[in-house]
Amino acid sequence: MALGNKYSAKILIIGEAGSGKTSLSERYVDNIFDELGSMTIGVDFRAKTIDFPNSTNNKREKLTLNIWDTAGQERFNSIVSGFYRNVNGIIIAFDITNNESFEMVISRWLPQLNQWCPETPVVLVGNKIEKSANLQENPLYIKANILATEQNIPFLVCSAKTGDGVYEVFKTLTQLIVDLEGFVALERKQHGFSIIQNTDAGTESGTNANHRWLSVSCSRLPTCNV
Repeated sequence: MALGNKYSAKILIIGEAGSGKTSLSERYVDNIFDELGSMTIGVDFRAKTIDFPNSTNNKREKLTLNIWDTAGQERFNSIVSGFYRNVNGIIIAFDITNNESFEMVISRWLPQLNQWCPETPVVLVGNKIEKSANLQENPLYIKANILATEQNIPFLVCSAKTGDGVYEVFKTLTQLIVDLEGFVALERKQHGFSIIQNTDAGTESGTNANHRWLSVSCSRLPTCNV
């Protein structure tokens, strides 16, 4: 749903609990970091409107990124699976200092994507780089690079805590989405949910942003047969 703008894209952030999915969306949309944090129950939602280049007309278009942050716990999978429907791009996040977090990318999240949305643009993201003293020698950094090469997907690292690399994650995924689908395919796309909206306007360097906290009406959440 474009939320008043002509173009929109649905982005899903998946990964194990504790990988920093909510912190990634909070840092990108609102430029904040919650030191205490909290476990996401089911899904969380934020939206941000950006100016993004349209190569077909050499103009910058307003594109609303609808960012869905999912729970990583197994017991919430029946909720999360429905949100793969109509998704335009996916971030697989893992804690770059936690081996189990990375191994679940291989054993759970990539198989889900291959089953439900194999053609959707994906970026693999190692979060929490502020906790890795020597990133280039971090075994998970090395493994993730190999995995990304095998899967033919971009691998990026970031810190939701400091903000380093977060903007590049969303910029890279947005470019993949636009390159694949084009702006025409993103026009007035409906994602099957109803929204109660509070809006405040803000700006960031080089980008106009509308930051929105939205309550989702669960009676109209999307479903899919998986």
